[in-house]
Amino acid sequence: MKALLLLLALAVGAVANGQQEAIRAGNEAYRNADWTFAENQYRQAGNHPVAQYNLANALIRQNRYDEALAVLSPLTAPGNNASLRSKAWYNMGVVYTRQKALEQSIEAYKSALRIAPYDKEARENLQKALLELKQNSGGGGASNDKNKNNDVDRKLKELQDKERKLQQSKKDKGGGNQPNKDW
Repeated sequence: MKALLLLLALAVGAVANGQQEAIRAGNEAYRNADWTFAENQYRQAGNHPVAQYNLANALIRQNRYDEALAVLSPLTAPGNNASLRSKAWYNMGVVYTRQKALEQSIEAYKSALRIAPYDKEARENLQKALLELKQNSGGGGASNDKNKNNDVDRKLKELQDKERKLQQSKKDKGGGNQPNKDW
């Protein structure tokens, strides 16, 4: 029985070690801009969440956006690590922006910010997407377009107000993430 448990532990360790090695090799290839080799390495790592996230990044670099979205989508599930979920939502926003699907992009950035409210890049990209949507929807003159434009203006103003309040609260706390000392 002990021998069987030892074999099982060794097998699990070998699989985990193999995953880590594939991720390391993929990361090295990614750093060297060898997106195809990186993709293959990340696929060899299986369903490891970090490998899946990195795989999506390699697919994005190859302009294979639909495949990247298919890989990123499961990473946004509530059972996953919050940091990984936020990054996955952020990257989905990037992909949607590149596909000119601005409304989906905006929702993805909002989801990233719900998880990580202090993510400066997500906030900036959300503002850019809102501005681009506003610019693209301007000029129609129809009542529906005006309502949509007003809605975009309102969302942008709310976002700017929220950013101002966040900056003010960080300033009031004396720099942000440091806890208040009680002595």
